[in-house]
Amino acid sequence: MRLSPLFATGLLFASALAAAPSVRAADAPYAVVIWADAKYDAAGALTALEFPQAKDYSEALLGNLRNRIAARPAAPKLDGDVPATYETGVRVTLTITPETGTVAVDDITDMPLVLRMTQARFTEDMSAGATDWDGRVMASCTVSVKGRCGPVEILTDSGDAPDEARRVAKAALAGWRFQPQKVGGKPVEGKVVVPFL
Repeated sequence: MRLSPLFATGLLFASALAAAPSVRAADAPYAVVIWADAKYDAAGALTALEFPQAKDYSEALLGNLRNRIAARPAAPKLDGDVPATYETGVRVTLTITPETGTVAVDDITDMPLVLRMTQARFTEDMSAGATDWDGRVMASCTVSVKGRCGPVEILTDSGDAPDEARRVAKAALAGWRFQPQKVGGKPVEGKVVVPFL
């Protein structure tokens, strides 16, 4: 079993996950994550949106995602007591079903934009004896203003993940680098939650 975050790089700068072909049936649904770099005005309205890996996706798909992201304004931010602009990464999680040719948008979340990921892998023996584990590890950290993870936490909805799988997920996320979110043009801390399979 392999541990890979729900992202596979089109560029290290951005990401998209597809389950490894050797792990899933050719027509089985799979997840994809597409990143956007968004800027909002002080009222929370979208003013700029870029997809770092735009060349990897159709313009029709990106146009649809652009409309969906624009339709969900950001909560207005304050710099002290003053309304401020907001810059953030936007993670869009999709489920692609090859058999029907459908793409469903599962989630759109603001979080620091991933600049670099480290890969990690489960070994087969990590899952031996794990009876109440769904094969997923949810890891979370607070991203500093310098774009680095603080202490990595494993979230409780990961089921009874083996200790070694938790350790591998923590080490992988600790190595990631991010573009921090900005409020009023100044970097701020931000929270990330990363599902590992």
